[in-house]
Amino acid sequence: MNGKDWNLVKLGDVCEIIMGQSPPGQTYNKNGVGLPFYQGKVEFGKIYLLPPSTWCIEPLKIAKPNDILISVRAPVGPTNICNQTCCIGRGLAAIRPKKEVDSRFIFYFLRSIEHELANLGSGSTFSAISKSQICNLKIRNLQSKNHKPTISKSQIYNLKSTIVKSEKFNNLFRRFLY
Repeated sequence: MNGKDWNLVKLGDVCEIIMGQSPPGQTYNKNGVGLPFYQGKVEFGKIYLLPPSTWCIEPLKIAKPNDILISVRAPVGPTNICNQTCCIGRGLAAIRPKKEVDSRFIFYFLRSIEHELANLGSGSTFSAISKSQICNLKIRNLQSKNHKPTISKSQIYNLKSTIVKSEKFNNLFRRFLY
């Protein structure tokens, strides 16, 4: 099956979208009590969340391990993979792929359109995107974790050349290909 055979579907049809919501300020702490609390991309690592600086004892919206976190408020578009159960504030949304959908595909798809996501943002005070905008993003319907897209060597080369080259990435990339 090649990419031309895949149908486009809305992201909201293959993923649950959980928009963050900030709990009352008096429920935050720096003592490690409660769930880690992430409010925006400040604590994003290259792929996974960095250690938290704030916790919350009364979380309103919760992200789970392997959810994809996306920054929905200035800046719009950066993504990370959630590596722990945590509370998410209104600067983030969690994207939880349905069981039959490969979360890595969704993650890298969102990374590939980060610039377009940023352009979707609107607002007079700061740029933001809505749940509706996220749900309506068009994505290829792979329908199964067992479907692996076929990629030509030239496509792999082009992809590799666009990603920041680090020793860790190069070692991982070599293991993946060979």
